Amino acid sequence: MGNAWPLSGGATDEAALKRMANQTTSAWGGVDVLVTGCGFTHAPSAGSAADPFRVERSVEGDLVGAFAASKIIGSQKVAAGGGAVVNVTAATGPVGQRGADARAVAAGGVAMLSRSLACEWASVGVRVNTAAVGPFTPGDAVASAVAFLGSEAASYVTGSLITHD
Repeated sequence: MGNAWPLSGGATDEAALKRMANQTTSAWGGVDVLVTGCGFTHAPSAGSAADPFRVERSVEGDLVGAFAASKIIGSQKVAAGGGAVVNVTAATGPVGQRGADARAVAAGGVAMLSRSLACEWASVGVRVNTAAVGPFTPGDAVASAVAFLGSEAASYVTGSLITHD
């Protein structure tokens, strides 16, 4: 297993994402496995009286963040001719959850983004998968799923969704 270098910045901030990509390229020659994991945990249900703009923030944090990182860093993997992207999102995406409509929509969008990019990038050797996790999923289980999806052991796995809930 290689090294992990967590970098933080605005998930939807193009300049911050480009800066992180450049820092990683300078330090290690590029990103081997892109792992995205954003989240806005207090998004309202469509049936609630909550501020509808919180829905927008949930979708922006989860879906737009994964999309933006994939555009900037994933496109480097495409240019390099190989690599892996693992999008970590909430397990509410594939199954839904009462009172968490916005979160489920955003998480479902992340899973579909992964599948779409997997179709688009498979021919150039870039694999894209999703790890969907629940609120009580142990961190080591998430790490194991991400490590597997980013490894050579998963070299023929793309467009898949692994759910830990």
